[in-house]
Amino acid sequence: MSFRLKAILGVALIEAVLLSVLIYEAYSLVSNSNAQAIEYHAREAAKQFSAATKSAVLAQDLATLETFTAQILEPDGVVYARIIDRSNQIIAQSGQSDVLQRPFVADLSVFDVSDGIYDVEAEINEGGLLYAKVHLGVSTEKFDSILATAKQRTISIAILEMVLVALFSFVLGGYLIRQLRTLRDGANTLSKGELGVLVQITGKDEIAETAISFNQISTNLDQSHKENTAQSELLKDLLYTSSDFFWQTDEKLRIRYLSVDDIPSLGLDTKNLMGLTLWDFLASQSYSNNMQVDYVKSMLLERREFSEVELEIKNNKGEKRWFSLSGKPAYNADQEFIEYRGTGKDITAFFVKELELKEAQKLAEASNEAKSAFLANMSHELRTPLNAILGLSSVLEETRLDKDQAEILGHIISSSETLFKSLSDIMDILNVDTNVAVSTLEPFSLTSFLEQTTFQFSGEAIKNGNELAYSVDPKRPLILKGDIVRLKQILTNLMSNAVKFCKNGKVTVNARFESRVNFETFLIVTVQDNGPGIAEEHQKTIFEAFTQSDSSITREFGGTGLGLNIVKKLVTFMNGSVGLESTPQTGSKFWFEIPIQEVVSDISVSSD
Repeated sequence: MSFRLKAILGVALIEAVLLSVLIYEAYSLVSNSNAQAIEYHAREAAKQFSAATKSAVLAQDLATLETFTAQILEPDGVVYARIIDRSNQIIAQSGQSDVLQRPFVADLSVFDVSDGIYDVEAEINEGGLLYAKVHLGVSTEKFDSILATAKQRTISIAILEMVLVALFSFVLGGYLIRQLRTLRDGANTLSKGELGVLVQITGKDEIAETAISFNQISTNLDQSHKENTAQSELLKDLLYTSSDFFWQTDEKLRIRYLSVDDIPSLGLDTKNLMGLTLWDFLASQSYSNNMQVDYVKSMLLERREFSEVELEIKNNKGEKRWFSLSGKPAYNADQEFIEYRGTGKDITAFFVKELELKEAQKLAEASNEAKSAFLANMSHELRTPLNAILGLSSVLEETRLDKDQAEILGHIISSSETLFKSLSDIMDILNVDTNVAVSTLEPFSLTSFLEQTTFQFSGEAIKNGNELAYSVDPKRPLILKGDIVRLKQILTNLMSNAVKFCKNGKVTVNARFESRVNFETFLIVTVQDNGPGIAEEHQKTIFEAFTQSDSSITREFGGTGLGLNIVKKLVTFMNGSVGLESTPQTGSKFWFEIPIQEVVSDISVSSD
């Protein structure tokens, strides 16, 4: 079937469908409007007739009723009229005898009429009582005639329009065919590989625009072909000069392409590998790790992608070599498997370097462990005589001393305590870093814990003119289960800093709880002061070891800068997190949160 015939039939079909819809809608409109007019006329006539005869019915004036029934037959197509009383007895009627003899059935719609007469009924009521009924029949002959005429005319118009449309489609199809033949010939030439072919453009319509687009496509294809040829040559050069080699298989997983002629590190001539399945090649070359070969084989058989699988190979000289293999399945447009494609790379140099790095790491870890052991031993050796100094100083403090001696002894005790705390901090860090620290969980009262820890700093707070306060939310006795020793160490370090740096201010400790995922409860403790605050550039490093926000702090307040580092390590050790919020000249708020257990039963608790 030619394009012209297809175009004519297609347009004719569309036109037929549209005309059918149009005829149906027009016919429905005419029939509905005329039906509504007849129905309205019949109902109004019955209504007016019942009103006109009401007085005669009430007066039982039969002569007048006969006159009315005869008169209403004259106009507007009324073919019969009947008046019956409440007992269904005919009082008066007029019309054709055959029409009057059939039983009366009121029609709901003109479309329900089958005998050419639309029957309606009206009632005559007075004082809420039914006295009579009026039956009227209106002829539908005029309605049927109008519908028949409308149908005939619309069908005639439709046939005429179909003929005209077919004629115009035939003429237009001829024009389109001539233009499309030009495009067809150009497409055939292009399909034969003659890129850059151009077709003649006539006119300024859409077909001419299509011809312009065709010429542009042909030109672009010619240009793309030239660029692809250049890119192909470039890709070939890259394949031969790349440290990676590229491979392909067929649908049966047999090697059909390798981008290099040989693999020097393996001593393999790749021409001898063509036609082998990939796992057969690997199995024949594998030196020790057959599991990797089995893994690659399973990936190939399951059509799954694999990446950088490390394989150990023994080359023809008996040397160990390593290379990595990556592959990906390829499918056609119908999602049918067609091949595997991927890359391979000699990673012997990287593998040897990685082994050397692992050995260096082991040596570094051993060195670090030795250093930690040395520091631990030194701390222990230093703390033994230091304990003696503190003990003897305490004894000496009880003796009678003059003012200068007491002052000197105070400096000795203070320095010894500072040194003892520094050694303890170093030991804590070593214990956490070397996984020696052990967490011991025991029940304790949170309120008592906060009260005792706060009281511990009351003397120093009074000395600096500070006010100390603590709170627990919710405000009720809480028995928790946790590592109270670590908790006390964390809170002591935070409060020590707050009380030490805050002058004539307030230090507040607050504890609250928060439920997280998996119904886990976290204890959140904040230590807030209105001291000098911490500059923003120092906040990121404040938790690092031997770090302080100002170098003058050591001279004025002392300390090693290990306190906050210990806090962070201990909180992390307890699977929690720590942080701060601080504004210079306003104050600081340090916080930490750790998972905690709440004890419900009445048991003895620690007060430490």
